[in-house]
Parts: sequence; structure tokens; C-alpha cells
Amino acid sequence: MDSGLIGLLGGVIGAAVGALGATMSAWITGRKAEAQARMQALAQLEQARLQLKASHVQQQSDPRRGAYAEFLAQARTLASAWISVPDVVDEIVTSQPADWQEHADSYVADLQERTEGLHASWAAVAIHGPETVLEPATKLLEAMFLLRNIAYECMEAVVEAHEHGTPAQTDTPALREAFDRHTVVALEFVLAAREALDEDGISSVL
Repeated sequence: MDSGLIGLLGGVIGAAVGALGATMSAWITGRKAEAQARMQALAQLEQARLQLKASHVQQQSDPRRGAYAEFLAQARTLASAWISVPDVVDEIVTSQPADWQEHADSYVADLQERTEGLHASWAAVAIHGPETVLEPATKLLEAMFLLRNIAYECMEAVVEAHEHGTPAQTDTPALREAFDRHTVVALEFVLAAREALDEDGISSVL
């Protein structure tokens, strides 16, 4: 084979090899780009999933936070009011001896109505859950009504003392114990509520 033909064949083979190399390089680059695009798409999907879940958790946790706060605020306000009932009634009887019954009944009736309204706040907590919060919420509701009942007894004792002209005892050990019990259970509710809200905001998103 003469040198001219050999040179020609060499050029053709070199061109073919170069073209093949370029094709392989382009294929490899394309595969890499495809893999990167797939990974990027998966990452975006995962980010979107987390954002959607975080939004769902936020929507869930906001009503919970509101229900917990409302229930706790009402329970604390009512507890403070009920433990003061004997003192308030004592003052009413002393300052308005002629018509104390009407004023005392009005005051206690209003407080009783507000206390019954605590059931609605408890129901909101029960709906939003979870069980770990519902249990101390129920205990707090029960402690509230126990405090109310003992306050009633103290109030009746105050009225009876005035009728007999004897000193009225407005703060009894039973009343104080019921209030302290309410305070302890309220703290249990607060801790359970905080834990539930922390789980909503952190672990539920993961």
C-alpha cells in the first residue's frame, strides 16, 4: 500500500475515532446533566412536601394554641373569682344589709354562668387534642368545679354567720386547698400544652 493511501486511511480513522470520542463525551455529559436534573427535581419536590406539611402543621397548631390559651385564661380568671366569693359576699352583706340577697345572688349567678361557659372552652381543647393535653384539661375542669362547690359552702357559712351575728370565716382550709389543687393542675395543663405545640412545630415537620 502506498504512502498516500496509508495517510488517507489514517486521516479517515482518526476522524472516526475523534467523532466517536466526541459522541461518547456528549453522551456522558448528557447523562450527568440528566442525573443532576433528576436530583434537582427530587430536591424541589421534597422541599415542596416539607413546605406543605409545615403549612398544614401551622394551620393545625394555631387553632390549638388559641383553644389552649382561651381555656387556661378562663380557668385562671374564674379560680381567682371563686376563691374571692366568700369575701365579696361578706362585704355585700355588711355594706348592704337591707338588700344584700339581691346583690349577692346577682354576683354569684353571673359567676356561675361564666363557669358553665368553661365547658365550651374545654370542648374546644377536646376537639383539637391530643389526648396528652385533654387529660390535664379535664382534671383542670374538675378542679374548677370542685373549687366552685367549696366556695358555695363557704359563702353559705358566711351568710349564716351574719344571720347569727357571729364572725364570718371567709378563708377556710378546704377552700385554700381546692385553690391550690387548681393551681397545680393548671400547671400540668400548661406543660402538656407546651409539649404538644412544640411537637407540632418541630417533630411533625420532619
